[in-house]
Amino acid sequence: MTWYASEVFARCNDALLSAVRNDPLLAAHAYLIDAPVDYALHDEPGVFVPPEGGLLVIRPVCDPDTDCAEWHSSEVLSWHALAGQAHTPILAPESLGGHVDSDLRDELPPDDFFRYLKELSIAHKADLVYFYCYMWGGDTEIEYASFFGRREEVSFVVKSGVLSQVARNDPNNALRVVELDLLSDALSYLEAPLASPFCILHTRSFPWESFKLQVPAL
Repeated sequence: MTWYASEVFARCNDALLSAVRNDPLLAAHAYLIDAPVDYALHDEPGVFVPPEGGLLVIRPVCDPDTDCAEWHSSEVLSWHALAGQAHTPILAPESLGGHVDSDLRDELPPDDFFRYLKELSIAHKADLVYFYCYMWGGDTEIEYASFFGRREEVSFVVKSGVLSQVARNDPNNALRVVELDLLSDALSYLEAPLASPFCILHTRSFPWESFKLQVPAL
């Protein structure tokens, strides 16, 4: 079975919320989880708790001419439509060295998209994470994240598991491999920690439309 996730997570604040609401491209694909979400896992109750101010999710974000877009079976936000300034410095996926080859790089967003996210983070003093995951046959084929804000890092799962082997780099070029669950680490950074690697947001039945960002009528 195939499964994709390609999305931007943010710890929401008033400035970021206003900017997203006033950008038709972002607003059309924005969701705000601002209250705890109850769920059951193997008949055991659980709850996803968003950060103060809410967890803003912009999804799905990908190239509209890819399998990722086709799998989502809904209109996607093209990452080519979100481009930052060419002079904005970023930590690109290539900074992970041999862990990211040309085929993998083609699966990930262009540098201009990462520049856009960095500028968005700086302009609104917001912590953001771009998260991408592709699974096939129950196995994780690609899992990647770019962090912006208080942490600027790029991370790629080189070997998946309960605790994955994750290649990570930062602006100091401190390339290393660490053991962690990448999605859990990303959401913890945004102050929405998971109780386990299970994430209710990444189930096909999650009611995204119930959390659609409300945009006041003009």
